[in-house]
Amino acid sequence: SMKELTDKLFADKTILWGTVLSLIILFFSLVLIALFYRVLPPVLPAFNQLPWGTDRLAGRLALLIPVGIAFSIVVGNSIVSNMVYEKMQVAARMLTFTTLLVSTLTLIFIFRIIQLVL
Repeated sequence: SMKELTDKLFADKTILWGTVLSLIILFFSLVLIALFYRVLPPVLPAFNQLPWGTDRLAGRLALLIPVGIAFSIVVGNSIVSNMVYEKMQVAARMLTFTTLLVSTLTLIFIFRIIQLVL
C-alpha cells in the first residue's frame, strides 16, 4: 500500500532529513519575506535573466513565486522518490539532494533580492 511505501521511504534517514531540511529552509524563506515585506519597495528586480528595463521588475508578492515553485519541486520529488524507491534507492536519494539544493538556492535568491533593495 501507499502508506507502507511512504513509511519505508521515510525510514531512509537521508531522504527523511533531506525532505525535512528542505521544508525548514522554505519556511525560513517565507519568514524572511514576511519580516521584510513592509519595508520592501513596491517593485523588485525579480527577473534578472530578462533584458534591462521594466520587464525585470515585479511586485513584492512575486517573491512568493520561487517559494511556491520550490515547494512544488519538494512535493513532486517526494512523489517520484516514493515511486522509484523500491528499485532505485540511489535515485530517490539524488532527488532528495536536488530538493535540498533547490530549497537552498531559493532562500539565497530571496535573501539576495532583499539585500539588493534595502
